[in-house]
Amino acid sequence: MKIISRIWLPVAIFGAFLSVLLYRQDIYAKFVENGLFVSDSIFTNGVQIGAWLSLGFLVNRLITVFFWDGFIGGISERRVPRLPKDVTAILIFSIVAMAIASTVFDRDITKILAASGAVSVVVGLALRTVILDLFMGLAIHVDRPFKIGDWIMVHQNRVETHIVAEVIEINWRTTRLRTTKNNMVVVPNSRLGETIVTNYMEPKPHFRIDLDFIIDFEVPSERAIRVLTAGIRAACEIKGVLSKPEPEVRMKESTLEGMVYEVRYFILPKHISPNESKHEVNRTVLEHLVHSGIMPAH
Repeated sequence: MKIISRIWLPVAIFGAFLSVLLYRQDIYAKFVENGLFVSDSIFTNGVQIGAWLSLGFLVNRLITVFFWDGFIGGISERRVPRLPKDVTAILIFSIVAMAIASTVFDRDITKILAASGAVSVVVGLALRTVILDLFMGLAIHVDRPFKIGDWIMVHQNRVETHIVAEVIEINWRTTRLRTTKNNMVVVPNSRLGETIVTNYMEPKPHFRIDLDFIIDFEVPSERAIRVLTAGIRAACEIKGVLSKPEPEVRMKESTLEGMVYEVRYFILPKHISPNESKHEVNRTVLEHLVHSGIMPAH
C-alpha cells in the first residue's frame, strides 16, 4: 500500500494525457513523429559521445598504466599518488568535452578555450608553489640525487645554518629529514630543487669528518701527530667509524694559541650519526692526549 500511495499520482497524470493523445489522432501522429526524431537524435549523438568518452577513458588508462604506474613507479620504486593521475584525467576529459561540443553539437569552442585559458592562469598562479613542488618531486624520483637512508647536507645562505640530516621519507611534495639532533625537518621539494645538496653517501656509502685540535707549540709536531693518530685509530674500534679508508692527522695552521691539527676520519652513517661519531672520537683522542701528558691549548 505504501508503494501504491507513492506512485498513483504520476500514473494518473500520465494516464490522463495518454487518453487525450489516443482520442485526438492528429496530436498522436505529431507526438509519434517528434518522439522518433528525438530517439534518433539521442541514439546518433549518444553513439558519438560514447565514442569520444571511451577514447578518453582508454587514453587515460594507457597513461596511468604505462607512464605513471609503469615508468614513474618503476623508477621511484614506490606507488605513485592519486593527485598526478587525477590531474591527467581532468586534462584528458576536458579535451574530450571540448571535442564533443565541437563535433557532436557543432558548437564554437573558441570562447570555451579562452575562458578555460583564463581559468588555468588563475589556478596556476594560485597553486604555483604546489605545482612546482610536485614537478620537482617528479624530478627527484627520476634523477634520484639521494635515496632514503642517505645522509645529505642542504646548503643555506650561511655555513652555520646548513642542514645535515638523514633522508627518512621522499614524497611528491616534500622530503622529510632527520637531523643530527634527532629532529624532523620537512623540506618542500621546490626548495631542494633550487639549492645545493651534498650527498655524503655517493658515490661511496661513507663520508669524511674533520675535527680540529689545538696543541701548544712546545709539543713537538711528530709527537702530537703520533698521539693523535693513536687516538683516532683507537676510535676505529667503534662501530661505524671506519679504519678503511685510513684516518689521518694533518697540520692545518698556526694560531696564537698553538698549532691546529686536523684529524680526518670516515664513518658509515647507517651505523653511527655524525654527531655521535664526533663525540666518540673527541672522547678517545682526548683520553690519549691526557694519558700522554699533553693538554690541548684550546
